[in-house]
Amino acid sequence: MKNFKLQLKYSPKSYVLTSFLCLFFLISIFYILNPVPVLASIFSFDTQSKNVSLGQQFKIDLNINTEKENINAVEGKVTFPADLLDLSEIRSGNSVVNFWIDKPEFKNGGIVFSGITPSGYILDKGLIFSLVFKAKKVGSASINIE
Repeated sequence: MKNFKLQLKYSPKSYVLTSFLCLFFLISIFYILNPVPVLASIFSFDTQSKNVSLGQQFKIDLNINTEKENINAVEGKVTFPADLLDLSEIRSGNSVVNFWIDKPEFKNGGIVFSGITPSGYILDKGLIFSLVFKAKKVGSASINIE
């Protein structure tokens, strides 16, 4: 009789590695085919006066467009050139935000704010707050939101 010898063509290590790679591939495909929706709103600034004189005060409104989605929280930071503009006042009285977590205030080089409305809201143009500035120097100032 001849001796019969059984040889394995795979090692247990390669089986584990292959299983791991297949699982990784399937999870990757799941996340590629099922993207997480990103819901965003659009913040905008609105003002009556585009050109102001030196020393003149002017008001800028920060508005939100929820793009027909129900949102219940806002947060951000408004920045402006402090060498050109002097912040005189922040008005949040007519805001769509019911409860301020961080009432709009100037700190860390900008106006920081966060607030909620428990029932949520859907608006094309809702007032968050208004800013009153005074022009300190002649120039072109850009006001931004982060």
